[in-house]
Amino acid sequence: MRLTIDKEKEAFYHFKNFKQKLEKINHIKSIKELLIEVEYLRFDINAFINSLRATTLVLQKEYRSKFGEAFNTWYSEKVKEIEAIEFLKILKELRNINQKEGNIYPTFIFKSGTAKGSISFEVDYTGDSKSAIKNIVVEFNNFGGIEISDAVADHETQLTLEDKQKVWNAAINHYKVLQQDIVELDNFILIKFKIERMDIEIEPVEFVEKCKISGELIEKIVYEARSKFDN
Repeated sequence: MRLTIDKEKEAFYHFKNFKQKLEKINHIKSIKELLIEVEYLRFDINAFINSLRATTLVLQKEYRSKFGEAFNTWYSEKVKEIEAIEFLKILKELRNINQKEGNIYPTFIFKSGTAKGSISFEVDYTGDSKSAIKNIVVEFNNFGGIEISDAVADHETQLTLEDKQKVWNAAINHYKVLQQDIVELDNFILIKFKIERMDIEIEPVEFVEKCKISGELIEKIVYEARSKFDN
């Protein structure tokens, strides 16, 4: 049982680490430092997933060799509990992808804003590009007082051609101002984890909570195994 407990402790060690990294990331003031910390965060998340999923494998190896069919019968019921948690299936698939293809998921979506607008971008390691920053999106709150919906939905407006030209000139000016503001932004917030292959986007708080629930189930199964077979 010692090796199972050791693997379980390892999983919760990495869970604690990636929670701390998440808290730190939302207080970072520069893109360069942000990318460094995201890389470390990726390592800790991947290590947690690998350790958590490996805990049950070590459990089976240690107990099956000692208790044979009695353990198999008991563990078959525990498998049903594991499979009932959809997020554990996601973690298993993440482990398989990252072990076979490299540590490519999750992708991290950040957003930062001012009164004039906002910028969002993804830190994405799924491709071959040298830059991990992708899908940069700039959004304006308005174009010189004219709502964007009025500017782009011509059929819903009564703007003259001259007015439309003013709108786009205002947009260009706002864009230039916002570009300068973006250089000075220091309020980057991690808003979502993204796993494109599984069509999943999940907020960090929810991701952490589901990791916690998954870990607690594995912890419970280990405890029950010790209570049943070690006494």
